[in-house]
Amino acid sequence: MTSDDTVIVTAGGGSGYGNPMEREPEKVRQDVIDGYVSIEHAKLDYGVVVNPDNFDIDYEATKKIRAR
Repeated sequence: MTSDDTVIVTAGGGSGYGNPMEREPEKVRQDVIDGYVSIEHAKLDYGVVVNPDNFDIDYEATKKIRAR
């Protein structure tokens, strides 16, 4: 490399804004459907439990996770 070289770094994802546990569950569900977030990370990072068969939100399980 020389001092004239240019380095470009591209990183996936954005850091977002605010507490992820406060994101609306429907928005997290849509992120799963759109492929932005896995079902596993919807639960781990956002506290939203999404059924892998039909993408329905398990609101009771979500409420329990978010209460911790």
